[in-house]
Amino acid sequence: MEGSTTFAPVRAMRYTVAMPLQYRRIGERQWHPGVAENISQSGVFFRGDRGLSEAEVIEIHFTLRGPATPPEDTARPCMAIIVRRDQSRVEDRPAFGTRFLD
Repeated sequence: MEGSTTFAPVRAMRYTVAMPLQYRRIGERQWHPGVAENISQSGVFFRGDRGLSEAEVIEIHFTLRGPATPPEDTARPCMAIIVRRDQSRVEDRPAFGTRFLD
């Protein structure tokens, strides 16, 4: 159709990482260990030792390090929502896709 335009959603650039992180449900005291597999401006995909449900809001704590980043400025605690559970790639630990909320 002439004059109509369709736009594909733009997905944030993802970066493959093997970065440790910690996560917990909102209101929970104990942090649980996890490992990020990829990260983008919009979220993180990680494996953890505890099952989570889609639409569940969690806190994630991880550290980003770069050559010009002072160590005290690398902690990045944030809120995220589980947008998917990856059951096709579950090995020894469940995997989750998240979207950052802050």
